[in-house]
Amino acid sequence: MRGDESLIESYIYEEQQLLESLENLLLDGEHGRKLSVDQINEVFRIMHTIKGAAAMMEFDEIARLSHALEDVFAFIREYGIADMQWPSIFNLMFDSISYFNGEISKLQSGNPPGGNASSLIKRANETLMALKSCQKTAVSSADERDDKATSSAEMKNEAESLRYIVKVFFEENSQMENLR
Repeated sequence: MRGDESLIESYIYEEQQLLESLENLLLDGEHGRKLSVDQINEVFRIMHTIKGAAAMMEFDEIARLSHALEDVFAFIREYGIADMQWPSIFNLMFDSISYFNGEISKLQSGNPPGGNASSLIKRANETLMALKSCQKTAVSSADERDDKATSSAEMKNEAESLRYIVKVFFEENSQMENLR
């Protein structure tokens, strides 16, 4: 039993350090309204570490939530996101930190973590799906722009072959001096 207590104490200490680092990182990012590439990589690493430690301790809800958040940041790391998407990411992350801190408090009180993270996991999964959807839309839009650019170039070539010269003559006192 003494070994379990020592392991739990180590887990609590490590998680508190990670969560404090994560919160500071997110606060800095929120101030700048987005995260830098280095900050995104750090959030991903923290989520990966929390997931692994929670899985080792068999804290399934913590592991599932951190895994879902890790997936979100893996996507962001790979594809990036629009600036307008950051506020919802920050809200999700701060809500998740509150959940993680609540579970740590239970452990510090000698109780097992048992909070239900389903709603946060669902939000993380929905966020990931929305990011993927926006990315697919962006790719489709880029393809359409390429198609339109090709069409525009073809139209320009056609237009250049169909030139007309127009001469306009105004009668004196036509009161259209400003058109010239």
